[in-house]
Amino acid sequence: MKDTLIFIPGTLCTDELWCQQERQLQEQYPIVHADIKRDTSLIAMAHRILEETSGSLSVAGLSMGGMVALELVRLAPERVARLALLGTNPYPPTPVQRDHFSRLEKRVKNGEFLSILKKELIPKMLYRYEKDLVNVTLRMAEETGEIPYLHQLEALQTRHDQLPILKTIQCPTLIMTGENDLVCPPSLHEEMHRIISQSSYVKVRNCGHLIPMEQPQVVLDALEVWLKEETRL
Repeated sequence: MKDTLIFIPGTLCTDELWCQQERQLQEQYPIVHADIKRDTSLIAMAHRILEETSGSLSVAGLSMGGMVALELVRLAPERVARLALLGTNPYPPTPVQRDHFSRLEKRVKNGEFLSILKKELIPKMLYRYEKDLVNVTLRMAEETGEIPYLHQLEALQTRHDQLPILKTIQCPTLIMTGENDLVCPPSLHEEMHRIISQSSYVKVRNCGHLIPMEQPQVVLDALEVWLKEETRL
């Protein structure tokens, strides 16, 4: 039986983030989309995934989803057969980032959710600032909603240093970064690639933070190779 493929979205993203990869892979692999809307910590999000699935997992996470994926490795390495980290950051938040998250929380509670999305977040997440991509990104964020976004901001503020987890990873690991990612730049991924012994590294050209949407075929091709790698489980 094939491992379950777990797709974990990033902040303010939904299942739609992975729809183009799912369309091609769903005939070959059982697929589960992780829920990261209800919990206020990465650990709780990871526990929810473990409780709602069984058996060995091939885990792909973008951005905060990658952070949750790393928590899965920490909590249950025996369950993680493969790991794919896209556009993510293993470091804890800096004081500047914590202050930024705190100010975002206050502004969302003050009714500025849509303004933040349109004027600040979406321009940072997309390199290809095209109408269709902007519309999908806005739709995902609106579907996520204000309260889950506040939960996610809390999880980002309280996350711990995940660099020690990287050194323990023994499964095939795919690391992907957008060449033009302003949120989690390529340098972070180059460092992860150096630390994780069984990792492959792909830098995607003409791409920002939302890699599965901006360059769906490149991501699909990389995932197909990754999913065929032999594992120890």
